[in-house]
Amino acid sequence: MAYGFLRIDWTGKRVLVVGGGPVGLRKAKKCMELGAEVTLVSPTMAYDLEGLFRLHRREVEKRDVEGMFLVIAATNVKNVNEEIASWCLEKEILVNVADDRELGDVHLVKELDAGGVQVGLSTAHGIPFALRPIGEDVRKALLPWSHGRMELLAKIRQEMIEQGLSEEDKRRIYAILLSLGEEGLESFSLAEELEK
Repeated sequence: MAYGFLRIDWTGKRVLVVGGGPVGLRKAKKCMELGAEVTLVSPTMAYDLEGLFRLHRREVEKRDVEGMFLVIAATNVKNVNEEIASWCLEKEILVNVADDRELGDVHLVKELDAGGVQVGLSTAHGIPFALRPIGEDVRKALLPWSHGRMELLAKIRQEMIEQGLSEEDKRRIYAILLSLGEEGLESFSLAEELEK
């Protein structure tokens, strides 16, 4: 399979998480934080989850995947996860399988938000614990790209679009903009730069 990154508006998306252990709970919480409507199905729950999600304390059934945007198979029983994946792939429902990335067609990524820049991290080998130190290095590298700096760049870019600049002028000005810090961007004048 060939994977690529995609940002999605999760608001109101229906997500089914199967598995009431720590992995299922972590993924369910993340989807809920993003605005998804989360249903969790598991005969046993490692935690008291009443009121957090729509809960069904029972074995998963094929009908549970109907109408879902995404299904996350996070049980500790391999053949159950395999069966869930087959139901979803048959119905063209996106599926993430926690213990076997090759079974699903979606990999959930570790997200970093540095205020002005969001980055998704994933490994090609399914070793999420390796992302912790990588994430810290990336977070440090993103520090100069504050929300304020990105807002200023977006404002100037919009001016450039409205001016209908040539590709050559855009490239030249982008190179200048990327060399400026937040203070330099605040005093930057597109009109003055174009007069040069």
